[in-house]
Amino acid sequence: MVETLLDIDPDTGEFMPMLATRWEMAPDGKSWTMDLREGVTFHSEFGEFDAQDVAHMRFLMGPQEGNLNSFRNTWATTVNNVEIVDDHRVVFQLDKPDPGLDFFLSLSGDLVMLSKNQWDQEGQDGLEQRLIGTGPYEYLEREVGQSISFSRVPYEHWRVPNADFQELELVWAPESATRLAMLLTGEAHMAELPRDVLAQAVSEGMGISQSGLGAILTWLVMGGQYYTTGDEAYDATVPYAQPGENGRLVRKAMNKAISRDQINEFIFRHGGTTMLVHGYHHTLPGWNPEWEDRWEEEYGYDPEAAKDLLEQAGYPDGFKLKMYGAHTLPGVPELPDIAEAVSIFWTEIGIDVEIVSLEFSAVRPQYRTKQIQGFIFPMRTVRRPLQEQIRLFNLPDGVVHHYESDSVVETWNELSLTLDPAERDRLIREIGNEKFDNHETIPLLWIFFQVAINPDVIAEYKFPRNGRQQL
Repeated sequence: MVETLLDIDPDTGEFMPMLATRWEMAPDGKSWTMDLREGVTFHSEFGEFDAQDVAHMRFLMGPQEGNLNSFRNTWATTVNNVEIVDDHRVVFQLDKPDPGLDFFLSLSGDLVMLSKNQWDQEGQDGLEQRLIGTGPYEYLEREVGQSISFSRVPYEHWRVPNADFQELELVWAPESATRLAMLLTGEAHMAELPRDVLAQAVSEGMGISQSGLGAILTWLVMGGQYYTTGDEAYDATVPYAQPGENGRLVRKAMNKAISRDQINEFIFRHGGTTMLVHGYHHTLPGWNPEWEDRWEEEYGYDPEAAKDLLEQAGYPDGFKLKMYGAHTLPGVPELPDIAEAVSIFWTEIGIDVEIVSLEFSAVRPQYRTKQIQGFIFPMRTVRRPLQEQIRLFNLPDGVVHHYESDSVVETWNELSLTLDPAERDRLIREIGNEKFDNHETIPLLWIFFQVAINPDVIAEYKFPRNGRQQL
């Protein structure tokens, strides 16, 4: 239904033209020039896409009061203006260098192109009733919390001249058994399923479409590690959040109590690879091979060593904690299974875990407003440039607040002003070293994004390698 300025090649992960035909970063990294595609029309006769729409979307994504999108910080502070050169050229003016702005302008980001003409005529109410985009399908109708439907545009679309289906419907079905039944009976032709159910679908003749690489990170957030100077949200009574060595020992114990191999085998059917540091991957800048050498000692499964660490930290009899563990998220419907498994591992070393049932829509405001002290919850996100990954999860103005420190903030600020690749690599590794050494979270696995498809209806389904999801 909607399109972005840049596309992503589903096979290589490289950025490609979409609504922008050419883009270039200035030598100082403080501006990006983009040439826009001509002759692209919005749905419902709202006119042609042009530079005014780009500037309008930066306004909606950033300075708008109450904006909750995950990248609002970038659009509100880093990008200070969108200069309109002419109808089909814009220049993104930045307050500081950002060699990774193309990430935000692509399908990985949230800057979809909506119609300024619609906004001028209908305002916010119009957006809530229907979204007007430029894609090969247009909005048809929805039942809130149940489904949303689209119809093929009644003209030859510039990118997809003849879309495959007259109509498409996305259906919300919380139970995996329901989704499987819909797939097998032909009521649905594509479904996201837990890996054990996915195997059943394959045995019944269904196919699998998979992202090009391990695209999704699974881990457990240890809420409340707010160590930046003057942060009033910090609560030192939380055992794993205590400052200094005691808190680190507790976090190390909690990590060493978990068998990631068993989680990978029994929950993900060997579909994942161990994540050593949250957000870091050996194919991304900042990788430190020393983490591989030290992994077994710092994070490897050893319940007896975990008990000893708790005793060293002053908790010989363990402690109590609460975990939000009933929610699912796109890409990892197994999150409740992860919570259940981890609670068993922790119980074995004396940690008394209470799993609290809460919808993710109620968990999200707690971590965004730093009200998650003492709670742990399973989480997933997707592969991102590490500068953005760190900002989202480790800075006071980020989104998923769980581990923040003065040293991470200082290093990230230096990183955000640096263009030299070697220096950026060093700074990213420096932050990664702190995250690894301090056991800032419970890293679990990199996994592939997978969906089951009916091969009689869907010959091929490709999507960007990072399987972008919204936080």
